[in-house]
Amino acid sequence: MAEIIKIECPICGAMLYIDVEKKVVVKHERVKKKKDVSLEELLEEHKKREDILEVKFKGAAELEKRKQKELEEKIKKALEKKENDNN
Repeated sequence: MAEIIKIECPICGAMLYIDVEKKVVVKHERVKKKKDVSLEELLEEHKKREDILEVKFKGAAELEKRKQKELEEKIKKALEKKENDNN
């Protein structure tokens, strides 16, 4: 009976099952490594996303204010033109 040893790959963390007599890998299992993330890192990432969203929101709000102002000016000009045409 062949002797099989189990070794973890130091590069990718996969489990390798090696036949010692034949000197070949007989089985390979990929291991999904979980990224170790601290609470501080998660909070920092959340804060960064929050800051980005706040900047985008303020930009969108400013754009809407400018559009509103332009629209009001166009309406004012149209009303003035209508009033001048009626006179």
